[in-house]
Amino acid sequence: GVLAVVEGVHMFASTLRSASAPCSPEQLRHTGCVWEACTAVAQLPRTQCEAVAQWLKSQQRLLQDALGELEQVKESNGASDCGLEELEAALGMEGDDEDETEEAVEWSDKEKNLAICVEGLVKASKAVVKKLATAIVAAPKEKSKELSPSMDEIGTCVKKLSACVDDVVCSLPAPINSDELAGLIDVLAVELRTVLDRAKTSPLCGENAVSWIEFLSKAVDHNHQKFHSFLT
Repeated sequence: GVLAVVEGVHMFASTLRSASAPCSPEQLRHTGCVWEACTAVAQLPRTQCEAVAQWLKSQQRLLQDALGELEQVKESNGASDCGLEELEAALGMEGDDEDETEEAVEWSDKEKNLAICVEGLVKASKAVVKKLATAIVAAPKEKSKELSPSMDEIGTCVKKLSACVDDVVCSLPAPINSDELAGLIDVLAVELRTVLDRAKTSPLCGENAVSWIEFLSKAVDHNHQKFHSFLT
């Protein structure tokens, strides 16, 4: 943001010194870059609360993308070509291996049940981040410095949570490695409970947060336990 403004002004000044005529196309282009950068700076968050809320919303979008990927795998019943069709098209290799085409591997009934539990945990992850972003947006601006340690702690937890969700979703295409997925699910459940525990004790979340924290905690426990019951 600020760096872009400085670089834009520097380039603009350079063109003014070297230009043979006023209002050259190059000068106009750099003027536009300066204005664009200034507009971006004006839209930067003014407080740490705004910055963290903005970042949490970006994590929320990433979790929504992960949920979308999960839905795509569900629609294909676990089958995945790992993007080979797009790669073959890009390399002009469509149809080269028509005779070698194998039937896509799909989920077994057991794997379908595991995927349902995974979906429940991913949805809980998204819901937690959404609730935290809403709480931070509503936090009094004058208390931004006081709330800083809590926001930093929650940010660290959410970053770990988001990474766990990515790992879990990437492990869903058939055939599922049950042992590997179980380990990832255990880690995800731990990170979810950690975020919820931090929210429970955080000054960012008042008494109104108790109900949604308890609800999501129960959802995490339910899906985690159910996942392991399907493994046996």
